[in-house]
Amino acid sequence: MILWDYEDWSGARDWTNAQEHFLLTGPFLLWATLICSQTAAWAVAWRLLAKEREGLEPLWERRLVVPGLVLWLAAVGGAWAGAWGPAHAHWDSYEYLDHRVIKIGILGLIGATVAMYGVLGIWAVYRRLKQMFDDGGLGLKDVPRYLVLQAKLRLLLLIVGSLLGLTILTVGAERNAVTAWAEPSCPSTTPLQTFVLGPAHCDAHFPAEYMLIYGFFFTVLLAFAYFPAQLALLSVGRRIRDSVASLADLTPVNLVGRRAEREALDELLDLKLGTFGDFRAGLAILTPLIGSLTGLLLGTSS
Repeated sequence: MILWDYEDWSGARDWTNAQEHFLLTGPFLLWATLICSQTAAWAVAWRLLAKEREGLEPLWERRLVVPGLVLWLAAVGGAWAGAWGPAHAHWDSYEYLDHRVIKIGILGLIGATVAMYGVLGIWAVYRRLKQMFDDGGLGLKDVPRYLVLQAKLRLLLLIVGSLLGLTILTVGAERNAVTAWAEPSCPSTTPLQTFVLGPAHCDAHFPAEYMLIYGFFFTVLLAFAYFPAQLALLSVGRRIRDSVASLADLTPVNLVGRRAEREALDELLDLKLGTFGDFRAGLAILTPLIGSLTGLLLGTSS
């Protein structure tokens, strides 16, 4: 897709000589490799997400679609802003790729759709947990179903977080390419001028702050999508624990035994970590921000 317009129908090359030369440079090859890797990851992730969605609410359930559409529009808006903004501002540093707006925009649209499919799965788990809580009568018989939903929720979060992290890392590789493309147009200086005045400033219009903002933006969106499901999971788990090992009839005689029961259930249902203490969930949510920080290490800091 990146090179679909490299040649026209007659076989003549449409790209400039400078663009053709840039195709063989390290920054462009790194970015192209990550683009291909991210696209392959989307295909694999879609199959994994579809498997984890089995047995949950239908994809087009109205209670899932309405908030999902809002979140999807926010994700697509962020992707298209990065694609359309440089062209609107006429920044030469982004002209390393012909028709960049269309190509990056389509990739952003596909990536947001795959990620949103996973988010809808997270919300479907939330709906199932909420239904369990509202129905009441929770007990030991509900532990297997609870553990299945818990595993689904964690795997869905891991997949979506990994996809977003890889996407942000790819953005960092593009920043590296943009900087490399703009470098030849930087003003030349003599060694003496460089020693006295420092290196010449070359504005590629892709500062490090943009990467951090991008990563923070998608981290917030992922946290917004996940935390209601995590809260519902903890509520159901605590209801199961309290119904099996209630504190209502606590006496000095059964104190030790009841405490052991509650600790065993806390361990089994994974309730000790609390709402924000799950390291795995926290790491998955922070993956987009981690991706932006990693992207700055790919020779992208200026």
